[in-house]
Amino acid sequence: MRWLSLVLALLGITVIWTAVLPRLESHPVVRSRIDHLERHRINPAALFYTDLEPMSAWEADVAAARARAPDAFWSVKRPSGRDFDAGRVSLDEDVDAGNQEQR
Repeated sequence: MRWLSLVLALLGITVIWTAVLPRLESHPVVRSRIDHLERHRINPAALFYTDLEPMSAWEADVAAARARAPDAFWSVKRPSGRDFDAGRVSLDEDVDAGNQEQR
């Protein structure tokens, strides 16, 4: 009985994967969403927004805005006393600085 359940489950997954999903892709609503993602070069499988190609332009815009008005954005103070900028400095420096201060 357990084998039958396993075989039916695998058969159901196979039917969905090979028959239902390809047909769903051609549905107008789904097709328009896929076209939108492709047009904007958005990878829906990206784990983080920074993994997307268009984010590099946005990051450059933010860096330019920070350069024009550095006090407009909040920053995190690190144990070393310097501001933390995730794009430029490794956290390892703070760990090393914190370890040295405790000695």
